[in-house]
Amino acid sequence: MASVDVEYCAACRLVGTAIETRRVLADRLCEYDEIAGVRVEPAQENVPRVSVEGDRT
Repeated sequence: MASVDVEYCAACRLVGTAIETRRVLADRLCEYDEIAGVRVEPAQENVPRVSVEGDRT
């Protein structure tokens, strides 16, 4: 099962946007058995990203 990670720029105060993105993705992807879940975490860099199983976009 694949996991989706939403990384946000903590210094930019984008945690609210990341949480909303997580909610939308979870709602859209809930019908797919291949998706284990969607997580939100601060990014190591100041660049917001979405990754699936470590593949960043």
